[in-house]
Amino acid sequence: KNSKARIAGCPIKFTESLSLGVPVICNKFIGDLDTYFNESRIGINIDIENKIDVTKLLNDFNYLDNLSRDNIKAYAKRKFSIENANEQYKVIYKKFIWKSF
Repeated sequence: KNSKARIAGCPIKFTESLSLGVPVICNKFIGDLDTYFNESRIGINIDIENKIDVTKLLNDFNYLDNLSRDNIKAYAKRKFSIENANEQYKVIYKKFIWKSF
């Protein structure tokens, strides 16, 4: 079941795995993680309630082995680095400051 704790806790494990170049297997509908799977080849995002998705994962496990660990690390650095977070906060703060005037 998709609880608030799972939604909040998953991104930490998700980004840690990616930063090490480890492909991720993730259940769909956890926070906004679907977006990242649509952007890049970083693992597999499945609906564990869907037998077709689970069967596809089990039958094509080599897909994960064939993903580029270097590409996964590079994606994590682009999306989740502290530098990237700082830039995103700057944009938000600038918008907030300009709305205040």
